[in-house]
Amino acid sequence: SIDLATGATSVLAGSVSGFLDDVGGAAKFNSPVGIAITPDGTRLVVADKQNQLVRMIVIATANVTSLAGLFQSSGATDGVGGAARFNAPTGAAITPDSNTAIIGANYHLRAIDLTSMMVTTIAGGTQSSQTDGTGALAQFKVAPMFALAPSGLFILTADELKIRKVDICPVKCNATCATGYVEIQPATCNPDAFPTCSSSGTPAPVQTTGGGNTLLEKVQSAVSGSTIQLSESLYTGNQSCALAVTG
Repeated sequence: SIDLATGATSVLAGSVSGFLDDVGGAAKFNSPVGIAITPDGTRLVVADKQNQLVRMIVIATANVTSLAGLFQSSGATDGVGGAARFNAPTGAAITPDSNTAIIGANYHLRAIDLTSMMVTTIAGGTQSSQTDGTGALAQFKVAPMFALAPSGLFILTADELKIRKVDICPVKCNATCATGYVEIQPATCNPDAFPTCSSSGTPAPVQTTGGGNTLLEKVQSAVSGSTIQLSESLYTGNQSCALAVTG
């Protein structure tokens, strides 16, 4: 780390090449080429390229842990923590709410929920090409080097001779209308636009499989004419938004 006020340089973590989760200089990395600091300044996400891992450092304690991926196990599988796989993770960024890491690896852009450690693929597939599309239908020749917009709403990636834009729409609230409701206006990639669901009479029965806290259950139990305040989103988890229910 470098103190910008004094210019003093110190080692936060790592020493020699290898792999070891530990504290400060006792930890080991193998080509930590991409780093990103959470906007709240508490954590550092590291793309540990040769180890095929994404690592986390708590800045206050210098404690290093493996966030996602498995040591020297290459792949592109989505999953939680060690069940996920990366192929040469290189680029790293953090969403504005400090909840999600974006990782560029080989032909893919991946998202990691920093609380649940769930890894999902934002865009990219198994082929090396420059095909536009949505999600896995989009193809990159190289995706690791990218920049996340300060709004968190899109990514720009340097893909050989092109600069490509990826809309990640983090404020859609995972919104779908419950059974018995009709979507009048769909969600868009806009923080002020959310879906409107209309019912024709009594709301559908509540299925409390999620303790009444899921979006589906909130829509099912809502009174016609009410507005539901939500804290669910596609990738970032804690963005506040509202869903209107009309009769």
